[in-house]
Amino acid sequence: MPLKYREQVERLHALERELSARIEREARETLGDEGRLDADSEERAVQLGHLEADDRIAETAQLELRQVRAALMRHASGAYGRCASCEAKIPVARLEAVPFAIHCVACAERLRAS
Repeated sequence: MPLKYREQVERLHALERELSARIEREARETLGDEGRLDADSEERAVQLGHLEADDRIAETAQLELRQVRAALMRHASGAYGRCASCEAKIPVARLEAVPFAIHCVACAERLRAS
């Protein structure tokens, strides 16, 4: 593995472990919380609101986990650090900021603008 990507790949592995643990923990907590909903309609509404917020957080974590795993697959195939659009090298500074980035800054900005 090129030395310049070693830190980013190690960070990806750490993120994968962290996100997997968080998703598993949230799933256990949500399953436990759903079984203990309050009979009071106002309190139940508040609890359901918290569960919905937890679901959104879990969805975000799952999306990030998919991005991390995709980056690890790109690394295994030798494509890590190359822009998916223009195939230019993604600057190490960008990979340090977003280790699962698939676009260089120019392509990411162009895609955001469109």
